Amino acid sequence: MKNSAEPLALADADPDLDAAWYGAQFPDVALSGLCPAEHWHRIGRHIGRPKGPATARGHVEPQPSFEILGEHVSSHRGPAVTLEEKEHPVLQFKGRLAVHLHLFHLDMLFQYQIWLASIEAPFDLYVSVAEADAAGPCEAALRSLPGLLRLHVELMPNRGRDIAPMVVGFGPRLAGYDLVVHFHSKKSAHTAAKRDWGLHLGHHLFHSKAHFTQILNLFADTPGLGLAFPVYHPSVSEQIKWGGNFARVAEEMLRLLGAESSPLTEADLLPFPAGSFFVARTEAIRPLLAGGFTLSEFEAEEGQVDGTLAHAIERMLPLATARRGFTFRQIRAEKPHSLSRSYLNGPRYTSDCLRRLETGEMAHVPSVLNPALAGLRITFFTCATAGYERSLPFESLVDGARYVFFTDTPGSSPSAQWDLRPLAVQGADQIRTARRHKTQPHLVLEDCDIAVWIDGNIAATGDLTPLIVQTLGAGAAFGVVPHPYRANVAEELSALIHNRMDDPGLMRAQQARYVTEGFPDDGGLTETNFMVMDLRRPETRQALDIWWSEIKGNSRRDQLSFDYACWKAGAAKTSLIDTGLSVRADPRFAYLDHGGTRHAHLDPLRELGESLPGQLIPDSDQLRVDVVICVHNSPDDVARCLHSARLARDGRTRMLIVDDGSAPATRRVIARHLVSCPSDILIRHDIALGYTRSANAGLKASCADYVILLNSDTIVPSGWVRALVTAGEADPDVGIVGPLSNAATWQSVPLAKDSRGDFALNALPEGVSLAEAARLCERIPAAAVYQSPIVNGFCFAIKRRVIDGIGYFDEEAFPQGYGEENDYCLRLSDIGMTCGITLSTYVYHAKSKSFSHERRLVLSQSGWESLVRKHGAERLSSAVRELQDHPALGLARSWFPALTCRHEPRAQAVGFYLPQFHPLAVNDRAWGPGFSEWRNVVKAGPRYNGHPQPRLPGELGYYDLRTAETLAAQGQLAQEFGLAAMAVYYYRFGSERLMGAVTDRLLSMPEGGPNFFYCWANEDWTRAWDGKTHEAILRQDYSTDTLSLFAQDLIEASADSRYFRIGDKPVVMIYQLNKLPDAPGTIHFLRERLRKSLGLEMVLGTTWNPDFRPEWEELVDFVAQFPPHRTPRRSERRLLARESLAGASEACGDFFESYDQVSVQSLEAVDSFPKLAPGICPDWDNSPRRARQANILVGSTPGKFEDWTRQAALHAIRKHRDGQLPAPLVFVNAWNEWAEGAVLEPTEKDGRAYLAALRRGLFASG
Repeated sequence: MKNSAEPLALADADPDLDAAWYGAQFPDVALSGLCPAEHWHRIGRHIGRPKGPATARGHVEPQPSFEILGEHVSSHRGPAVTLEEKEHPVLQFKGRLAVHLHLFHLDMLFQYQIWLASIEAPFDLYVSVAEADAAGPCEAALRSLPGLLRLHVELMPNRGRDIAPMVVGFGPRLAGYDLVVHFHSKKSAHTAAKRDWGLHLGHHLFHSKAHFTQILNLFADTPGLGLAFPVYHPSVSEQIKWGGNFARVAEEMLRLLGAESSPLTEADLLPFPAGSFFVARTEAIRPLLAGGFTLSEFEAEEGQVDGTLAHAIERMLPLATARRGFTFRQIRAEKPHSLSRSYLNGPRYTSDCLRRLETGEMAHVPSVLNPALAGLRITFFTCATAGYERSLPFESLVDGARYVFFTDTPGSSPSAQWDLRPLAVQGADQIRTARRHKTQPHLVLEDCDIAVWIDGNIAATGDLTPLIVQTLGAGAAFGVVPHPYRANVAEELSALIHNRMDDPGLMRAQQARYVTEGFPDDGGLTETNFMVMDLRRPETRQALDIWWSEIKGNSRRDQLSFDYACWKAGAAKTSLIDTGLSVRADPRFAYLDHGGTRHAHLDPLRELGESLPGQLIPDSDQLRVDVVICVHNSPDDVARCLHSARLARDGRTRMLIVDDGSAPATRRVIARHLVSCPSDILIRHDIALGYTRSANAGLKASCADYVILLNSDTIVPSGWVRALVTAGEADPDVGIVGPLSNAATWQSVPLAKDSRGDFALNALPEGVSLAEAARLCERIPAAAVYQSPIVNGFCFAIKRRVIDGIGYFDEEAFPQGYGEENDYCLRLSDIGMTCGITLSTYVYHAKSKSFSHERRLVLSQSGWESLVRKHGAERLSSAVRELQDHPALGLARSWFPALTCRHEPRAQAVGFYLPQFHPLAVNDRAWGPGFSEWRNVVKAGPRYNGHPQPRLPGELGYYDLRTAETLAAQGQLAQEFGLAAMAVYYYRFGSERLMGAVTDRLLSMPEGGPNFFYCWANEDWTRAWDGKTHEAILRQDYSTDTLSLFAQDLIEASADSRYFRIGDKPVVMIYQLNKLPDAPGTIHFLRERLRKSLGLEMVLGTTWNPDFRPEWEELVDFVAQFPPHRTPRRSERRLLARESLAGASEACGDFFESYDQVSVQSLEAVDSFPKLAPGICPDWDNSPRRARQANILVGSTPGKFEDWTRQAALHAIRKHRDGQLPAPLVFVNAWNEWAEGAVLEPTEKDGRAYLAALRRGLFASG
């Protein structure tokens, strides 16, 4: 990093600087770690800070900084900080990062994907869109960003431009982060001089990964830095002033800062982020983010260029920053924005796409199929002579297109996508020979409709099909790129003469002839390094022939004659880039030096499609793996371990279970596993022999290439075996590999030690599943494996070479375990090997309940004494020091919390979930084959004017709930919008269970899908689908068979990591206690069955209904409100008169109720019972099921639902804090009751609006 005006070095002592006053006046000086003199020199003087009290009143304000552009160069005026081009700066920022993008122009999405990909630090992305149909494409394009943690796309009105969505829509949420990045889709089409302003701002903020990393490091290194924004575009030189905004700014500053803000004067103007691209420390701008702005305060959009609240807030950003004791800086990329995609010097061009191809992560280059080009024969072509260019690999191909590279050395370089061909025509002049190929595609290319010329030093890095479509849509002969620096042929001639590119006399005569012929040299100059040619048009071919004729008989410089040739032939041109820039600044291209020496992916040995002979890494997927799980009691832990291992296993993995004298409950867990996995091996000890002997029994029973010893109190994610084996194969000297974990001594993340100095037992990060934690570990920028002296034995992958070389665990010295794995690791040196740790996966460790805490302490001490006797205290201490200071573990502990940090609402929303929407036999018999409730949903119609029926599904479509794709999509939505779990209705009638296929499918999925728990819907199975609830098809029974089978299903489901627990206790609900013949007896039966089977207590709940008895509250842990009908009311229920709703039919006899009334009455009733948990509903309307007498709520909107959610969440938080609820639970009726109108899922009409309202309401509650 450097300052272009002066180096960042301490100047001679300034006698005018009052160091004591300066340090006391500005709190950020102490935070920065700099002495006052150095701080003033490095920072203070650049932002106009006074040197002492004598100069404080009349000091000169900081000056704005502007970019000054030249041809292929740029500089700047003012005190901006220039960030140098660097290869791989180390990221120092470890805080929480949020990014807000206001995306009004959807066509700019591709550019923003590239900018956002420059953020290597983990971040949450908040996107505001003004059109509902923009949300889907936006999510699809942005979800795979490399640094993305969570994506929130929300529809917001086009009011207040990008500023209102930031401060009104997302402000309170953004305030919870350490830094916030803000930008938007800026076009500024109203002024030609500003047409590249948005690209300028984005370039200086997001130029590259290295560049943005340096920006984040500025904030990490300078605690007093509050705001950073790009150097100004040259066109705004007259706009860095108050304009018509001073009075509004003064008023708002006084309101927001109060005593913090002295009265504002016009002399207080500071440079501000004109254009609204910036990075801010949230503490510096908190008054703006949490300022209570409302949307109505922002002016309606009328194309204003000044004088709005948005313009005022733009100017308030540095003012708020400075008055809260922070500094600000303008920043600039060393490379000008007009050359953002030019790689002629500095760091070489690198590509994630090509890197993934080289490493095998991607199988082929992405290919784009554009329907608008169907049936067209398209050829991309170029030409190089005398080895002037190398064939550059493209990163996006056009489906069905050919790629032809004409060269006089066709076998000299790798070809990537190119068809290398010998020159089609020969000539003595190599330059003219290349030009002839360029200007004669209709002669040198066969069967070609559309020819696309691209200079050999330009690589395609993005989708070029829109440029072809644009050319065809304009009806043009050529799609061209206007020259970014020269406006006509006369200027081109001057530049060519100045640079001595050809004979001056020849070129002058050529240009003079054009003038004589009447060529109007006022239509711009074409830069001919990329062009689309429609060869089907005769005027295209005629223009090309004229062009070649001019080059053949006059100057070889083709740009001198192209526009003349088009004029002569009457061939129309259309501009493909309208920003005033060129391919050197277009994200779809990379502009390199001739010969491609600045391209990092042209090493012939690593060229696409080629391999390294004799150096291939062994395919770790072919190695056999046995997982040995030693078990001694703790049935719940064992059930969860075996279930996760079964779901995560791959085809080459076998499990060997060593049961070391477990009690019957645990033996039953193992037996259930073996029923589903009969090929797994059981080794049973009738009496407990201890862990070491059990582990050795498993090791001796295996002949696999790898044996993984896995504690029975672990939960493993998908891909864990492959991660361990791949790490082992990456280093032949590593014999044993271990993963990261929440509780594995030095391998623990985020903390290795707790506040007491003991090894930490970390919980899973809030809102992060085990599967997600493992996936996020893959994103830590780390090597495949790191050598270490020992690894924790909870998960211990051992190579066969190790077992053959050093044998088994020492049973004599470590009979009960506790030290045996450390001894085994230290013995590796006997065969010249060591241990290794991989940061690429994460295994959850519950910590064993096989022994009491006191017993573990005794065993640990005994194991340590045995280790000291065998290896000496000094060697053990050395190993501990190495692990304590291990740089890889330090890297993991800094990255893991940043990757997994979540801003979760305090209240936990639970959605009731109907596992229907698939055919089942009982419904087929009652309503005909293939029935599901979609049949009712689609046939619904309005019952009054404006009635929103039919209510049809949105992005999830008419799904079948038995498919993994649907469940995964529902789980993604639930996580994104703040649902903690689904209360899945459970139906059982003796031996017959209905609709179990949905949760059976979920339980078979290794990952994905929603968190859930069972809610036993203990009522008759009736003809409710068509409103005939009094006609029973199956009678609910409460026999021992029914209760036992329900308990067994609960026990098996609770082993899944997605089964919702509170304080490690599985949650279960019984829908209606009043239906139970013996409520206390039934509940006792279920609780005892769980205790005996798993050693667990349950959290039991029910729903309120009018027959609920107060004494039953003691039987359960919570009672859920179930609005609109199953909730106590403290005031009278009043129905709306049918005549008040135009079009409502008296004959139908429908019952209408105000949504407002239901929400108010539900909130009023929250304290009717101490254990009553608040309930909410987005809407209710069961008219799809009922031809008559439907119950319909009137007046629901996302805004009203958001407010209800917020108030209910506040009640839940209060009742949990007061000990009335086991957790701050809010119940939502419902997730997917489509035929009852109670739907959170996206709808065709409202999209995700109700989901977004739920999330906003939950977050607004704290």
